[in-house]
Amino acid sequence: MSILSVKEEFIDVGGSKVHLYRSGNGEPLLWLHGANGPQWGACMDTLASSYEVIVPDHPGFGQSELPGWMDKIDDIAFHYRDLLDKLGIERAYICGSSLGGWIGLQFALTHAHRVKKLVVSNAAGINIPGKDSLNTFHLPIQQVVEKCYYDKSLVPKLPSIEQLPVEVFKNRAMFARLTWEQGYDAKLLHRLQGLRVPTLIVWGRNDELIPVEHGGKLQQAIPDSRLLIIEQCGHLPYMEKTKEFTEMLFNFLR
Repeated sequence: MSILSVKEEFIDVGGSKVHLYRSGNGEPLLWLHGANGPQWGACMDTLASSYEVIVPDHPGFGQSELPGWMDKIDDIAFHYRDLLDKLGIERAYICGSSLGGWIGLQFALTHAHRVKKLVVSNAAGINIPGKDSLNTFHLPIQQVVEKCYYDKSLVPKLPSIEQLPVEVFKNRAMFARLTWEQGYDAKLLHRLQGLRVPTLIVWGRNDELIPVEHGGKLQQAIPDSRLLIIEQCGHLPYMEKTKEFTEMLFNFLR
């Protein structure tokens, strides 16, 4: 994984098992993954050179258990309050990608005092008529992965559906549980007008899943925010343009 020591562990949060990775020293940075599920990659390696990076699996994703009552984004946000309490962390930098960006926004709305700064990348959660997010439930998993990248040469080739890890289906099922009825929060933009957390919004210009216009709408709504757009980049800037993405984060977080 990394030249740094990456610790993998399970902790109990509210009676449920949560899987996470941790690495680095410094102020805590909580990374909230997207619907593709948890992973540790080059972006986290770089961030761990300056921060203690904590990458949990959301409840119901990856190797984390799902409490039966949890089925909304705000449920996940309150879960992260409990997770920070469990880890003894009073305040943290919060960084979220896609679905994780939506969770990060919700967490900042309800627990602003726990957030030093917020970073969201290609965040889900809002709706713009005529610039709708793609409904990925209508597509095979390989096509969804392809649409995450501007540079199609970077698209990983998945094994046949019979050989896919069970976590892939678990992640998709939990994503559906959270978003099947409505893949956005109609009240979110209005509520974000009251957010008082310094916020960086990063977007890949060529996102095929969530159009870049969504980033502009978020920037207009959040008072203390800035929007940075990465050219020739799709839905996952932290993977497709890692160096540019991490430089943006370092400049903002310091």
